[in-house]
Amino acid sequence: MSRIEIVLPQIVRTWLNLLYRYGGRGPIDDGGDCSGLLVDYLQSLGEIGDKQDFTAHGIVTRKILEEWWSLHQIKNIRTQLDDLIEFGLIPPGSMLFMDWQDDGKLDHCSLYLGNGLHLHAAGGRSYMRPGYFDSKTRAWPQSAIHADARTKIRPVDWSTVDVVAIPPRRLR
Repeated sequence: MSRIEIVLPQIVRTWLNLLYRYGGRGPIDDGGDCSGLLVDYLQSLGEIGDKQDFTAHGIVTRKILEEWWSLHQIKNIRTQLDDLIEFGLIPPGSMLFMDWQDDGKLDHCSLYLGNGLHLHAAGGRSYMRPGYFDSKTRAWPQSAIHADARTKIRPVDWSTVDVVAIPPRRLR
C-alpha cells in the first residue's frame, strides 16, 4: 500500500464530523479549519514538520509543493481542469485550493477523496456571527454548532477550484 492509501483513511476517520474551529488544528484543538486539515494530512505523510502551520495560501507556496507536487493553476483555464477530471488524472489525496474572495489569494482548501468527493472543513460563516467569539480559545463553538459547521464529505464544486496539487508518485 502507498503512504496515501494508508494516511487518507486515517485522516478521514479523524476529521469527519469534527466541529469547525477557525485556526484549529484538528482533534488536538477540539476542532479545525481547512488549512489545519491539510497541515495534518501533510504532516501525516511526512511532507512537513510537526511544528509547522500554514494558511491555505501558505501551503501552496511552500517549496516542497513547488518541487515535488504537481501544481495545476486552473483559474480561467477550465479546459485544463475538465481534462484532468475526464481522464481521471486527479488521484485521491490531491489537495484542492480555492480563491473564494476572488482577490488573488487562495483562502480555502480541501482534500480530494476521489469519485468527485472531497473532505471539506468550512465554517459556514459561523465565525462571522457577532457575540460568539471566545478570545481565550480563538473558537466560535456556539456559532459553529448552530451552523452545523463540521468537516464533511461533499461533492466537489469544480467551478470554484483554482489550484489542484497532485501528489508525487512516490506517495501514491
